[in-house]
Amino acid sequence: GLEEAAGGWADVRDSVFAALPGEQAEAARVAMAEIDSMAAAFLAFQAGNAEVALDRVERSPYYGNQSAGMAFFRARLLLALDRPAEALAELERWGTTVLGSLLRARALEAMGEEASAREAYTYFLENWQPDLPELEALTDSATAGLARIQAVLN
Repeated sequence: GLEEAAGGWADVRDSVFAALPGEQAEAARVAMAEIDSMAAAFLAFQAGNAEVALDRVERSPYYGNQSAGMAFFRARLLLALDRPAEALAELERWGTTVLGSLLRARALEAMGEEASAREAYTYFLENWQPDLPELEALTDSATAGLARIQAVLN
């Protein structure tokens, strides 16, 4: 099953590292460690365990130098754990991005800050341009969130 596949992946990964010259091998190891951490966290989240997923993200050796993708994922986990203020703080470190604005809107809504949530949902809907039909669910989510906020504010 999954553990066997992970072991097979580790063998392939290690053979690739062995074939690379020193500096390239080290750079590849760093990149793969972050990918491995994210994959383990994502699998835990998909299995319904946001707490384990967050722990895996935060125990990653590269957590302090995280990418925007890891920060957004961490914010999503914090929202799933009903910790919207922490999620918002995580997002604020990265400034305003389109995808970040959707997560920001969700955090603000959870905190009862309807006017700010409406602004964030509106920003997302005005700027999000999904390239894939699979990403339309994000637009639907933002539209539903904005409707909830409008109902509260009206």
